Amino acid sequence: MRSQYSPLLFFIYPAIAMCLGWGLRGTIGGGPVGALIPGAMVSLVLCQLLNRRNSVGFIICLGALGIGIGGHQTYGQTIGLSRVEETYLWGSFAMAVKGAVWGFLGGAVLGLAFVRDRFTTKQILFAMTAMVAATFVGWAYLDVPRHPYFYFSDPDKPRAEIWAGLLLGGLALLASLAVSSDNKVPASFAMWGLLFGGLGFGLGGQLIAIGSRLEPPYRSFSWWKGMEFSFGFLLGSGLGLAAYLNRDQLAEPATPTPELVPKQTPFLPALFLGAILVLTVHRLHFTVPVLFIMVIELAVLTGLVLNSNFFGWHIAVTLTVYSFGLDLMRAIGRLLRDGKEVYFSDNIGTWWVIVALMSLGTAVAVTANYRTKQPSIKAMLLLITWTGTSVGLMKMYQQSQQNHEVNYYFVCGTFLVSAILTTLIAWMIPESRPIDAAETA
Repeated sequence: MRSQYSPLLFFIYPAIAMCLGWGLRGTIGGGPVGALIPGAMVSLVLCQLLNRRNSVGFIICLGALGIGIGGHQTYGQTIGLSRVEETYLWGSFAMAVKGAVWGFLGGAVLGLAFVRDRFTTKQILFAMTAMVAATFVGWAYLDVPRHPYFYFSDPDKPRAEIWAGLLLGGLALLASLAVSSDNKVPASFAMWGLLFGGLGFGLGGQLIAIGSRLEPPYRSFSWWKGMEFSFGFLLGSGLGLAAYLNRDQLAEPATPTPELVPKQTPFLPALFLGAILVLTVHRLHFTVPVLFIMVIELAVLTGLVLNSNFFGWHIAVTLTVYSFGLDLMRAIGRLLRDGKEVYFSDNIGTWWVIVALMSLGTAVAVTANYRTKQPSIKAMLLLITWTGTSVGLMKMYQQSQQNHEVNYYFVCGTFLVSAILTTLIAWMIPESRPIDAAETA
């Protein structure tokens, strides 16, 4: 069924959700795991706008991981280059390149997720294998040598780069898909992601460069958060435009995908399987010493969720909430070590219970939602929105203890306004009804 929503809604709704998601990403955890937040949120929003009902778990899983991959890139020193007059242009160019790569690979993976029924399992797995191989080649032969034309960090304090590897990985993914099919949706999403990702990070980064040149007290404003909000807003709007322009090709597949975990599976065994998957993926992510571990995770998990929306829901929602719950615990630990106030309880055991209940509650909600006749996209979007916003506000309170009052009110205000707008728009869009036999006959 074709989406009936206006191009304005396709532009503004993903932009607001991803603005919030990226702001939360910078406050909660950071890195690839933190970048699951905006990826999961924008994927859920686009599924809502496109009236998707089947394969939603697969789509949001690939969307979360695909956009999260960009978090492998290091960019703190890159932004630092833009603050110095002699390297301003190089740093600004580098930020645009890294934002473009982020949007390019993330967009390609998300576009593939929406049209997975146009490709066979072998074609998709071959494309994922090519992506992993090309990422390794680009990283080993372009990033690792730190050639001046390819290295965007401080050569005096070198950090490991991966942007060239991710760029080649995205190109290999699209090339492999192009050999298999003439479907242009993944390439379209990749191009819109490249354009708006480059604009978002490139222009957003200028806020930091300009802010660093201002006199106090304006220099101490949270220009970094302004960059994150801008990047999220623009990349979200670009992915929304890609979805709108390709909406006729993003119709519901005629045949639902087979499920490794049927809806009739008893609740407790299903919950156990989902929780074990989340714990395993999270543990492997932080124990396997490979810079581009999430690229490998994406390829492996794609093979799993091709036939399991259930596991896809847990990766996109449960893993995301579990990850920022653990990050909250790390923040509380730092506060206690520094003798700071810890919200309403200084008992670390109490906080472990709270985080455990939040994570378990999310796993229960995802499992229960999946077992309904038509899983609710809206409910899962709001679950991530408000658990993430709550944790983000607590993390900002931590920073307020270090006398960053102006940043505190600006960031917290943006979080709340974005969360409320996301909620209001989500609430206005009706849930898609379950597909009946007449629609697929």
